[in-house]
Amino acid sequence: MVYYSLAESVLNYGILCWGSACESVLLPLKIAQKYVLKILLFKPKMYSTDLLFSQTEFLNLRQLYCVRVIQFSLNYKLFQDTVNHSIQTRAVTEIKLYTSLQNYSTTQRNILFTGPRLLNLLPLDIKNKQNLTKTTKNKIKDWVKINYTLIKKSIVWFSE
Repeated sequence: MVYYSLAESVLNYGILCWGSACESVLLPLKIAQKYVLKILLFKPKMYSTDLLFSQTEFLNLRQLYCVRVIQFSLNYKLFQDTVNHSIQTRAVTEIKLYTSLQNYSTTQRNILFTGPRLLNLLPLDIKNKQNLTKTTKNKIKDWVKINYTLIKKSIVWFSE
């Protein structure tokens, strides 16, 4: 679709660096994304954006950031301690990543803080994938879209 090639590709470019910016910085991008979607889907200007995102498979800016952080973390095996032994333990079946307690919102916005938080929320079938195939990426997108309220509760600065 035209949206993926013209808008989402531009939004995804460098999103790992600027995706955790403050809401006031991201506001022009959010407005532009909503405007482009409404034009492409032939919706009026005053059409509800919550309905727009819920009725389509498109992700908002924060959801795009979550997907990219998860994909980046899984692709480069960040934050994962692998246990190599044949004994069945909890460490083998459940990978739980620990994040340090951050006192300032600027340090909580770092990928080193949000990455483990997002990976801890992922279901095991996605977390244990060895390669990021197209189906795995689609599962991540679907999971983020469905569980976005849970993500907002887990990562405090998302609710700003």
